[in-house]
Amino acid sequence: MSKVIAESEQASLFVVELGALLHDIADAKFHDGNEELGPNKATVLLNTLGVETTVIKHVENIIRHISFKCGNEKHQFMSLEMRIVKDAYRLDAIGNWHCTNL
Repeated sequence: MSKVIAESEQASLFVVELGALLHDIADAKFHDGNEELGPNKATVLLNTLGVETTVIKHVENIIRHISFKCGNEKHQFMSLEMRIVKDAYRLDAIGNWHCTNL
């Protein structure tokens, strides 16, 4: 869904795809609430793959701020790519909720 949305916007498809693929790399709810583990793991992986630092920082911020609980933070990171991944994430959550409650 992120890719479909990104293709209709002037967004970095590479950043959107990485953000979508890695947003749950280490979900805090499965790691004693550690909110930094996911961004850290993604950084290590992307560095290993030789991804540019600016792209890594962007993806790191998407992972850090994607969750629903971050929705009310006043000074959170925001970018077009972040909004795209977040919208796709929410659409997925609505779809999953709908399918599990039939």
